[in-house]
Amino acid sequence: MRDSRAPFPTVTLMFTKKKFARRSLWKQYGISLAEIAIVLGIMGVVTYGVWSMVSQGWEQTRREQAEEAIAGIVRDTRAFYAGRDGIPIGESYVTTTHNLLKSHVIPGNLLRNPDDCKVGTCIADTPWGSYEGNNKVPDGTLHVCGWELGNTSDPCYKGKPAGTLPYQFFGVTLLGLNMGSCIALANKISSTLGPPGLIEVNINGCNLSTGNGCKLGKATNMQPIKAENLNAECGKTKPAHVTFVYRMMLPTN
Repeated sequence: MRDSRAPFPTVTLMFTKKKFARRSLWKQYGISLAEIAIVLGIMGVVTYGVWSMVSQGWEQTRREQAEEAIAGIVRDTRAFYAGRDGIPIGESYVTTTHNLLKSHVIPGNLLRNPDDCKVGTCIADTPWGSYEGNNKVPDGTLHVCGWELGNTSDPCYKGKPAGTLPYQFFGVTLLGLNMGSCIALANKISSTLGPPGLIEVNINGCNLSTGNGCKLGKATNMQPIKAENLNAECGKTKPAHVTFVYRMMLPTN
């Protein structure tokens, strides 16, 4: 018979001490699983809010970069073709964009890969990158092309050569825009703050300057396109593509 004065077995003592230690820890810090869950939830909300603000800042920066790029491309394209009678008839948007990149008319920061120019065709991308949705665009997301008025309302990448004389109008196409950036860019560029000489704005194949089968909107550097038209057209195709069409030569008076 075991002596009642003998100590408890060592294993039982160790288990008892560990269990007591765990209970003491929770009591010491006063933390429960429910409280931990609340803290983690608050951290998640804060992280989401910070990330949303950062994303909005990035998007705004890209829009400003695009506005600056369009203004420079329009100005320098006119200078490049001054004395050349315009863009040669039948020249594809691929060739025109390549030539303008090689001549630094399109800013170098929009060049997809410098090595492309060394071995083949120079390709330009918008500040949003080289993708349209989930698909990488082989010939770039920014194009410059000759434009024949009245023959097409499609963007540069679907435009077909027409006419017999050098193009006296040119388009700047941006692919892969989300709805918000499509609206913001079209609104800004079509206002008096945009480059002069704008005569057409084509959003997802719809000419908002002349109607042309879609909602009529004004775009003459004197009045921005109507907000309801921008909302309707920029939301038709996601992501959106926008083409701004300009006169090659500005009126002298």
